[in-house]
Amino acid sequence: MILKHEKLSSLLPMGDPDFRIDISNTERDRIEHSYETLQRLLESKDQKVYGLHTGFGRNIDDHIEIERWRQHQQDLLDYLCVGIGPELSNRIVQTGLRLQLKKFAKGLSGLHPETFQAFETYCNSGPIPSVPCFGSLGASGDLIPMAHATRPFFIEHGIKGPRDVLATVNTNAMMSAFAIDCWQKLQSMVQSGLVFGSLSSLALGVENDAFDPMGLDPSFQRPQLADIGRWMGLIRNRLLSFATSEPLQGEFPIQERYSVRCMPQILNSILTKMSRAADSIYEEASSVSDNPLVLTDDNPRIWHGGHFYAQGIADACDLLQDSIQQLIEMIDRQVLLLVTPETNHGLPANLALQDYNHVKGIHQLLSALRQQARTHSQHSVMLGFSCESYNQDVVPAGMSALNNCAQLLDRLADVLRAGCFCADRAFRLRYSITAPHYLKLSQWPNYRIEDTLESFSEDRRIDEP
Repeated sequence: MILKHEKLSSLLPMGDPDFRIDISNTERDRIEHSYETLQRLLESKDQKVYGLHTGFGRNIDDHIEIERWRQHQQDLLDYLCVGIGPELSNRIVQTGLRLQLKKFAKGLSGLHPETFQAFETYCNSGPIPSVPCFGSLGASGDLIPMAHATRPFFIEHGIKGPRDVLATVNTNAMMSAFAIDCWQKLQSMVQSGLVFGSLSSLALGVENDAFDPMGLDPSFQRPQLADIGRWMGLIRNRLLSFATSEPLQGEFPIQERYSVRCMPQILNSILTKMSRAADSIYEEASSVSDNPLVLTDDNPRIWHGGHFYAQGIADACDLLQDSIQQLIEMIDRQVLLLVTPETNHGLPANLALQDYNHVKGIHQLLSALRQQARTHSQHSVMLGFSCESYNQDVVPAGMSALNNCAQLLDRLADVLRAGCFCADRAFRLRYSITAPHYLKLSQWPNYRIEDTLESFSEDRRIDEP
C-alpha cells in the first residue's frame, strides 16, 4: 500500500469475522475494581451521578430514585432505538462493538463484571445486529447507533448494573469504526488512482521527468513526494513493457497541464491529509469516551465531562472529504485532456475505436458524478446547530460527516471506474495495443477496474508497487 499508518492498521482487522479480542487479567481486575468503586460511591451518597440520580441530556434536572436504576436504564435503551435509514455494514458494526469492548477494558465505566464478560462473548462470536445509519448527531457519542447495536445483547443478558446501558451507548466506538472503514476504502482507491494516473500520463505522452524522485525531492526534505514518483515510475515502466510499437506521434508540450504534471504534489497532499485523519481516528477509537467516569485512583470519585464528543471524527471526515474531492477533480480533468483533440496530442477525438464506439457519454457521466460529489462536500462545522433543547448547543456532526464521506466514496469509486476505462483505452490507442473486449462501449456496464489491473499485470500486482 502507498500509505500505511501503523497504529490505525492495528485496528483494521477488528471487522474480520474470525478476529478475537483477548482481555488480560489486569483489564478484568480493572473492571471489577471500577464496579466496586461505583457501588461504594453510590452507598456513600456524597455525590450525585449523571444518569443514575438524574434524567438524560436536557432532562438532567429530573430527579430519579436510585432504586429505579434498572428501569431507568431500560427506558434509555428503549427511547434510543429509533434510528432509520440504510444499515451500517457488518464490518463497521463488528468493529464498533469490539472497540467498545476495549474501551470498557480501561476500567473507568463502572460496568458490571458479568455484563463485561457477556459482552466479550457478544463482540467476539455473537450475531451481528442491524444498525441504521441515521439518528446520531455525533454530539453525545453513538447514542442511537449503539442502542440498536446492543439491544439484542441486553434482551438476552439483562441489565446487571446501574451504568450498563449508559456506558454502552455514551461512546464514540461506532463512529470510530465507520471512520476506519471510510479511511480504509479511500486507501484502496488511492492505489487505483495511481494506476489511472500512470495510464493517463503515458497516453498523453508525458515523459518521466515529472515523476523523477530526485527532481521531486532535490533537498531531501519531502521523501513521501519522491516515493510517489518512484511508485508511478514503477507502474509506468510495467505498463510500457506491454507496448510493442512506437507511440502515436503528436505535438507534445514541454510541460503538461497541472492535473498531470502536478500529480505527485496532488497525491502527496492527499496522503498527508489521510495520515492526519488516521491520527485523529486512532485517537478517538483508542481513548476513553464515556461520561461520567468512575475514577479509581487515590481519590475515588465520579468525574463528569465530555469525552464522547468525538470532534476528532468530524475533523478526520473533513480531511478525507477534501482528499476525495481532490482525487475526483484530478481524474475528471485528465479525462477531459484525453478526450479533447486540442489537448490529447494526436489521439482520436473521444478516444474512438471506430464509428460510434467512443467515450463521449462516459466523459459526460464523469462530469455528472463530479457534480454529484460536490453536493456532499460541506464541512462538518457547517452541519452543526443547537439541538436537544439547547443542551447539545455545539455539535461536531461527526455522524453526518461520516454519512457524507461514505456517499463521496461511492462517487469516487464510480469516477475511478470511468476514469480507468478511458485511460486504459487512451494508453492502448497511443501505443497501438489492441483493445480487449472489456473496453468496447457495449461492455461498459460490466467493466471493472480489476479488468485493467489484470490485463496489464500477469502477477496481478500492478496496483501494489
